[in-house]
Amino acid sequence: MGKSSGTVLGLIALILSLGFMGYFLYDKFVLTPAATSPSIPATNQYYDQCPAIYIPSGEVWISDSYLKIDFNLTEGETVYLSFEAFVLFDDSSIPNTYIEFRFKVDGIIWNNPYHRAWRYNVGSAFGMRFSVVMQHYNSTMSAGPHTVSVIGKGDHNVDLISAWSLFVLTFN
Repeated sequence: MGKSSGTVLGLIALILSLGFMGYFLYDKFVLTPAATSPSIPATNQYYDQCPAIYIPSGEVWISDSYLKIDFNLTEGETVYLSFEAFVLFDDSSIPNTYIEFRFKVDGIIWNNPYHRAWRYNVGSAFGMRFSVVMQHYNSTMSAGPHTVSVIGKGDHNVDLISAWSLFVLTFN
């Protein structure tokens, strides 16, 4: 075991070194994209919030004056809408109860997206709390002034919407 085993070990070390160097170069320069210019920042950001409100009885839509944002789109802009809230089903509410949310844009109630939080015949001494999130991205909305609000309805007047907020972002 002399010279030939040392040559073989040297050859193996050389092959491994070249392999690791090749992987490093591939990872550093091929997989990592070149630095690009930063994206265009959002031109307008709007935010509104409402602390808490009880659901009116009789499956009537909650007034849109609680959470409303007026915004303006220029030609070619896109709008992103985001709504977050907590729904608190009271422990005394009927076993199967719900609260539903929709966006209302320029006086028109949108059917999609919508979110319906349900309480299915589940008993709890402390009620139940759910998180609600509703988002929408629209690149085809016409330029000009717009108004967006979030409306909701439910079937039991002791249930509560808490810590709800609306965020609107317009960008190119």
